[in-house]
Amino acid sequence: ELIPEIKPGLFGAVEYGTGRRAGYEQDESLLGKTGTCTDHERTGTHMGWFTSFNEFGRRKLVVTVMLTGGRAVSGPVASGVAGNFFRNLSRVNYFEDDMISSVKTAPAAKSTTERIVSAITGLIK
Repeated sequence: ELIPEIKPGLFGAVEYGTGRRAGYEQDESLLGKTGTCTDHERTGTHMGWFTSFNEFGRRKLVVTVMLTGGRAVSGPVASGVAGNFFRNLSRVNYFEDDMISSVKTAPAAKSTTERIVSAITGLIK
């Protein structure tokens, strides 16, 4: 269980703050924190990150996105990448509780790993 005192802040960052690009479904909560910094040794290089946590039924997932690049890179941009990943997982039914039993009973059903790979592939197409 996450520390109860930090959950509201992590939820607020996604709902109202710099991580709101990550929001993907109204009925599925996503908690997260963004960050942005500049590498002073390499002028013009920025780093943006977003670490997120989702708990839906029996499924728990942590996703961290770290981006490096020019001025356009930031924590909010990284939160958008993570949001796309969560949306792709949702699209391939990763968060459905009955997905686990369907994988066990239907040999042609995609495994959890195949569903995650499908979600990642959807990000890079």
